[in-house]
Amino acid sequence: MPTLHANNPSEVVSTPPLEVLLSDPAVRLMIFSGIAIPELGVNDDDRIYPDEVVVRLGVNVSLLVKAVTHVGLAAISNDETAFTFAVNTGTVEVEPGTGELLLRVQTGLRGEKTYLHRFSYQIVAHVRKVSARIAGTIRVPRSIFDLSKLSAVNVAAQFVINANTVVLVPGPPGGFSFEKVTPVAPGHPGKLRTTDADCFLDYTIDGCPFNVPLRVLADPATGSALASHSALVGQVTGPRPVVLTNTVPEVDGVDFLVSQTHIG
Repeated sequence: MPTLHANNPSEVVSTPPLEVLLSDPAVRLMIFSGIAIPELGVNDDDRIYPDEVVVRLGVNVSLLVKAVTHVGLAAISNDETAFTFAVNTGTVEVEPGTGELLLRVQTGLRGEKTYLHRFSYQIVAHVRKVSARIAGTIRVPRSIFDLSKLSAVNVAAQFVINANTVVLVPGPPGGFSFEKVTPVAPGHPGKLRTTDADCFLDYTIDGCPFNVPLRVLADPATGSALASHSALVGQVTGPRPVVLTNTVPEVDGVDFLVSQTHIG
């Protein structure tokens, strides 16, 4: 059963969901669309091989009122044999515990060298969003980089901020294990404050999953002016990991400090 993440562009090509406020600030109509990349393959034209693909949509809710889905073939291939390509059903559900929306798609394949590379989906969901938030501040010494000289858009472009799940993946025999970091909720830069010595950039991460250990990372964006200054960003206060629950839905003070590597 392949599991794909909407926040990972190598697994799902998508854009951020469109949200429409309804009668209550917490009640939203959300529209998702994307192209999932399961890369399913079979090499047998005698029978149909069923499978299930789960797309983690990267949005956490407290209640799914109703949802409609549409799924369709997007990229297929076959080596000139009898074949079957099927994307039979698509259903949306809420994952117990975390509150994340999941799209479950039932597929079927038959044929020699037959592949379902991609399928498209569109979802319209009536939801009540989770009030789950992580917030903090990134301190940037002006001696390293002066954010106050940039426009608000360029300040925001200096960082990639995410709440992430982290899984330790065992290495090969005799090799080393490594951490697999998967973004689950993006952060949004906020107000910039300055002193004579430092710039302070506030950030928030909304819609985080409950009951999941999260590691917050605030890295210099690739190709940004900050990255060209050999900057490193490290967490200095707040829990690591952060775990939000129904009784503790918000955590503040997950703060970072920008330092600089010295070569030579």
